[in-house]
Amino acid sequence: FVGQMLYFFSTAISQLATQAQLNRSQMQLSETQHLVKVGRLQYDFHTDRTILSKELCALCGVAEDTTVVELIRMIHPDDQPAFAQIMDKIIEFPTEKQIRFNFRLMHAAGHTLYLRSQSKIHFENGEPLYLITAVHNATEIMSARDLLEQRKIDLDKMALERQLLEER
Repeated sequence: FVGQMLYFFSTAISQLATQAQLNRSQMQLSETQHLVKVGRLQYDFHTDRTILSKELCALCGVAEDTTVVELIRMIHPDDQPAFAQIMDKIIEFPTEKQIRFNFRLMHAAGHTLYLRSQSKIHFENGEPLYLITAVHNATEIMSARDLLEQRKIDLDKMALERQLLEER
């Protein structure tokens, strides 16, 4: 009896330690996602269940129970056709290759985000099982790139105007 009790307690203590380690790992992953502005989406094709990380919810301004269909509707209208084409091609020609897609998303608060995603769909017997996606907020990078482009255009215009003035 004493041996069984010792085994029971040692197993319980081991399970608590394992759960504590898992909780620490999940907290560290969440913090890391926040630091690098990366969110995660998982979608199960059979159950139609969507799991969003807290960071992705914060990034997009949505609740954790938001569905993948609701997120797709938030993709900028100009980027919708490219997204649909990629998804159609993946379903038609099943591949477990990674899929990269850059797109704009209409944030729930009304502003536009520039996002970069990397996804992988897992298949079994040619049927999609689940999708896992990492989404990075590239808004600051894209905004800086757009600003540099505009500055270059402005400088080119100024150079042309100066050249025209010098020719007179």
